Amino acid sequence: MRTRLFTRSKDDIIKEADAILQSNDDAAFHYKVTLVSLVLHGLSVKEAAESASVDVRAIQKWVKTADEQGVDALRPSKATGRPPLLSDIQKSEIKAAIEGSPEEYGYRVWEGKSVSEFIKQWYGIKISVRSCQNLLSELGFSLLRPQPHPNHQKDQSPRDEFKKN
Repeated sequence: MRTRLFTRSKDDIIKEADAILQSNDDAAFHYKVTLVSLVLHGLSVKEAAESASVDVRAIQKWVKTADEQGVDALRPSKATGRPPLLSDIQKSEIKAAIEGSPEEYGYRVWEGKSVSEFIKQWYGIKISVRSCQNLLSELGFSLLRPQPHPNHQKDQSPRDEFKKN
């Protein structure tokens, strides 16, 4: 078995690891730092891997990272995720348009479909109807649809029947 030649002093890495273990609450980070610390204190990589149910190469990689970049480099990086399709400025412009009359833009009501068409027409971005419904909710709007009302008829009996329900 080969022994790793360290570029930094083991004692310096151990001190850095101990300081982090005493100051941080991130479990995954603690886990990696603890295993690296055990290896630096003399436990073989194979023994550490077997006792922690981790692949030997993972621990070797963590030891190498701690040596070359410092123990803090073992901290998990935050996943950024997919960037949003609409900027905050565009969302505020859409909100301002929705607060106005939909007839100004050629729509009868503001709903997922009309907002989707509006965004495609004005910004050239295709967003699904469901995503636009979620956007309406995010912007503070709720879906209110006009209810059918038989009030335009001369015969009031359908209206009276409607009221009973």
